[in-house]
Amino acid sequence: MRQLPVREQRRTDRPDGDGAGNLCDCDTNDPALREPGAVPDLLAERIGVTAHLSWGEAPGFSSYGVTRGLLSALSPDNYGDCLAEDLTERALSDTDLPPVGDAFFYLAGAENADCGLGPLGFDSDEAPRVNGSPGACGPETVTDYRAQSENFVFGYVNGTFSWTWSSDDMYQSIREEREGSNALLEHQWIFLITGGDRVELHIEGYRSPAERMEWSLSRTNGATWEALPFPDLPQEDDDMAQVLELPDDLDGSFLIRVKDEGLPSDVIRLDRVWVDQMFVRVID
Repeated sequence: MRQLPVREQRRTDRPDGDGAGNLCDCDTNDPALREPGAVPDLLAERIGVTAHLSWGEAPGFSSYGVTRGLLSALSPDNYGDCLAEDLTERALSDTDLPPVGDAFFYLAGAENADCGLGPLGFDSDEAPRVNGSPGACGPETVTDYRAQSENFVFGYVNGTFSWTWSSDDMYQSIREEREGSNALLEHQWIFLITGGDRVELHIEGYRSPAERMEWSLSRTNGATWEALPFPDLPQEDDDMAQVLELPDDLDGSFLIRVKDEGLPSDVIRLDRVWVDQMFVRVID
């Protein structure tokens, strides 16, 4: 499991602060969502019979696709077929050879699950390139799953799991409670999904500044837990989602847990976590 890049768009030069003008923004009110930008610096180097491709990072990406076509068939509405898609690394090798007397050309495009495909660069009129080929790379198939239930373990809870279904500033909050010599917080959300190629956990929220919260996953109804390499929530509401890659083979029912039991009971201020939105995204 690895942490995916946190959405770092800020409220600056655009209404929602994601750096994309409204015409290039699939949600003008959400700073975490924008149409992917063009892929910069696509380079190709042939070593022996292998073409090695690399490119720079595109704004708003979650994955990349590479298109390949024959120069002899290149036209303004046909940029070849999809060579590879759903790439998370910015590199690809191609060992195929073009027909004698012809050559391959390559284009790279970015995509994300929320806003779809970005452009394959821009033409001489500065219009985005759109591939009309029937074999063009297509958008990812995305399904978002919300919590179906919850387990109350330790802590004072305000709101229910349904309050985490949308980003609307209506938070479900959990505050530590005193138990003997400890101050304890533990809450579990229950999910039921159909697996796919990739699985992600999206959480938008914040926490009190005292201690870090521990996040974990259980596929055994709480009998065993897998620690999640989660960077923890910020200490103020920044309207951005933390995104964590879950195991690719995750399927069926499982629990997501937040836990903090590190403060002694003589500490006056008790920890609290606020969750605005949480969902599991399955990508095919």
